[in-house]
Amino acid sequence: MYSPTKPLSAKISKRLLLGITLASLISIETQIPMATGAAAITQENSSLQPHNSSTKALSPTVKSSPAGTRKSHRLVRRPALLGSSEAGTIGTATLNQAPSTPAINTPPSVKTVPPEPGTTSTRGVASEKQTPQISFAAPIAGPLALMQTTPVTAAAAAPSALMGSAQPSTRVAAATPSGARGPNPPGRMQRLLSELPGAAQIVAYQEEDPDPTVVTPTLTRNPSVLSFSAIQNGSSPGAQALTVTNTGPGTLTWIASANSAWLTLNGATSTSGTNLGSISVRVNPAGLSVGTHSGLITIVGTGATNSPQTVSVSFDVTAAPTPTIGLSATTLSFSAIQGGSNPANKTISVSNSGSGTLNWTATENASWLSLSPASGAGSGTISVAVNTSGLSAGTVSSPITIAASGSTNTPQTVTVSLTITAAAVPPAIGVTPGSLTFTAQQGGGNPTPQSLAIRNTGGGTLTWTVSNNSAWLSHSPTSGTGNSVVTISPITGSLTAGTYNGIITLYATGSTTVNVPITFTITAPAARATIGMSPTNLSFNATAGGSNPSTQSLAITNTGTGTLTWTVTDNANWLTATQSGNSVVASINIAGLAVGSYSGIITVSASGATNTPQAVPVTLTIAAATQPTTGTVTLSWVPNSESDLAGYKVYRATSSGGYGAPIATLTAGTNQYVSSGLAKGFTYFFVITAYDEAGNESPYSSETSKSVY
Repeated sequence: MYSPTKPLSAKISKRLLLGITLASLISIETQIPMATGAAAITQENSSLQPHNSSTKALSPTVKSSPAGTRKSHRLVRRPALLGSSEAGTIGTATLNQAPSTPAINTPPSVKTVPPEPGTTSTRGVASEKQTPQISFAAPIAGPLALMQTTPVTAAAAAPSALMGSAQPSTRVAAATPSGARGPNPPGRMQRLLSELPGAAQIVAYQEEDPDPTVVTPTLTRNPSVLSFSAIQNGSSPGAQALTVTNTGPGTLTWIASANSAWLTLNGATSTSGTNLGSISVRVNPAGLSVGTHSGLITIVGTGATNSPQTVSVSFDVTAAPTPTIGLSATTLSFSAIQGGSNPANKTISVSNSGSGTLNWTATENASWLSLSPASGAGSGTISVAVNTSGLSAGTVSSPITIAASGSTNTPQTVTVSLTITAAAVPPAIGVTPGSLTFTAQQGGGNPTPQSLAIRNTGGGTLTWTVSNNSAWLSHSPTSGTGNSVVTISPITGSLTAGTYNGIITLYATGSTTVNVPITFTITAPAARATIGMSPTNLSFNATAGGSNPSTQSLAITNTGTGTLTWTVTDNANWLTATQSGNSVVASINIAGLAVGSYSGIITVSASGATNTPQAVPVTLTIAAATQPTTGTVTLSWVPNSESDLAGYKVYRATSSGGYGAPIATLTAGTNQYVSSGLAKGFTYFFVITAYDEAGNESPYSSETSKSVY
């Protein structure tokens, strides 16, 4: 560090960066002022690394000279110019030093130095008897490096004329390239260089301990490149920030300027500041052509080591978007019949086949033509409608104009044509007769079908269809062409007595619809009886050689109208059917019948009845006498008190609820039944029902059971 209070001998540190040429070795003597009888020499250690040198102070034997202090310095070898005689391979200098007692005012002696390698002459040098001599010897080849020190023995040298007193001398041998640059050395070094021509190759000098009172700012800007983009003659893009800072010591005063009219700094062409500052950089596309424009911001910092600094600005100006009208069609054609209905609407699709925004309008100048909508933005669909009312037969046309401000192809035209043809004589439906009437009896068959004759009473071709509006009405066929016949058939079904009205409708394209009324009268049916019987079958069981099974009854009722007069017959010798009031009593005689099953029929007939005759199947099962049986099961119940009671039915099963046909049908007045012939080892279940004269049967009575052992 710089300190003017330290002794001069302790403040001097020299670095000699030495080189040699291929042909010569240059010797330089440097005199270091020193007091008589004392020496304080600072030498660099053997490593001598740049900017990290260590020094060694030799203690003086006498008081130091009061000479002025000097800053330490170093000598840098200047590179030789290409092709110069000084060019050569830079080598490593070796410093040899031998201590000796300095002698003041001792005349120097001269000795002969042998030629350096590659030279043909010798040089004379002063011998020093009592002055320390520092000798540098540099090899011809090898890389430039810092000097290495080694003590050597040398002759005494004469006092230096440059220093003005007897001083120890130092011989420096170096081959230094020319062309090196650096700070100017101090006055004594300049004097040395002027009097020692061989030292001219040493041209770089650098102080290691600069004056701490001198500060140098450093100019820094961020970013170094700015990019903008905008549409030609459009709005300016957003501002971008440029930051200027002082990254060194001291105070940085700077000024920034732009070189393009479209480029502004804080709203002006230039701006300034001190140390840290932010610049708002803006660009303006007004008047600029399409393309990329380049600008430069230059920042100059007073006293900065790296001033000026620049910032490149790139401004990309693109062409403004231009819309183009796109249409799905340029012509539309309509056709209609004079006096007929208007044709269906048609559409035009509008689109933007360019760029930007397309704001369009559509106009027409014909009273028979209308548009919806008449304007829009971007893509859209225009519905085009025509009105044929009042127009004569022929073809008319009119343009639709579609315009858009700023479009590349405005306006565009769509031609609309409308062709109206004279109306032809339409077909007309003729139908005979104009109405139909049907009659049927309730519950009877359908009435006889009738026909409608269809013909074309107009022009052209008649194509027709037929429909009706009633479920009881049918027709065939349902459609046809020209003259034809349609058959109409009412359905009696479940219709009750009364009058029913329906419509047969005939349709034809271009013709008026024709309705044909249909009248269907249902008359009340004639009084007719209907035989009703319950049950509808009988079953008997007996044991061979045993007693006859109990009688069973059939209840006969009239389920129709009028009066039912009936008779009953049977077809088996073992079966007897007799009339008893409104019942038929069936009795069985097993005498002479073998074991087996027998079938018979009881027939009930009634003159005029709707369902005469009615047959009741009767089965008889005779079991062998050896079949093990046990007594009987006797059933009894409280008689039914209803006035129309006709009798009772007895049901039996071998499982609960598993009843089939009744095993016995009993007449009114009976309140007991004996079930016999029951096999051992079974449980039997019984229920009883009551039935009236109309044949209606009551639900089952409560169930009872009996096990036979």
